[in-house]
Amino acid sequence: MLPLSTEGEPLAWGAFDMDAETFEFGTTTDAAGRFDFRDVAPGRYRAKLAAGRTGIDMPEQPPFEVLAGVPTELRLSVQRTGTIQGRVEFGNGVPVAERSLLLAEHDGDRTSAVIVSGRYELNGLLPGVWRLSVSDGEKALADRTVTLEPGEELEVDLVAQP
Repeated sequence: MLPLSTEGEPLAWGAFDMDAETFEFGTTTDAAGRFDFRDVAPGRYRAKLAAGRTGIDMPEQPPFEVLAGVPTELRLSVQRTGTIQGRVEFGNGVPVAERSLLLAEHDGDRTSAVIVSGRYELNGLLPGVWRLSVSDGEKALADRTVTLEPGEELEVDLVAQP
């Protein structure tokens, strides 16, 4: 059995993949956050969170070895991700132009969102301090730093400077 936990708690019904160079297995945790793979051939494998699982992230794990006839137990840590969303308007309430881009930076990671109808949304963000910057392609319009907690959906409105 392979326990999967998030912040020390089991992750119920989390999808999990295990792969080698030539094949891939998948399974889902039970309500207690445990699961297992049966009849796995001996070899070297990597564990990863299955694609499509939203709201959590798992850092890359080192490979592990499965030996013939010997149960292999892993404890994997995942972290809950969050969302930052909001409006970007000038001081007079007019939304910034559609072509404007919001860039978010956190510990060297970068992600971006195109601003549509004055709104943006960034999903799957790791907890921590994020720097939000808005640009129209030629100049910076707004800049703000926020702290995102695990699992938080943060509403952050930005006031752009002309």
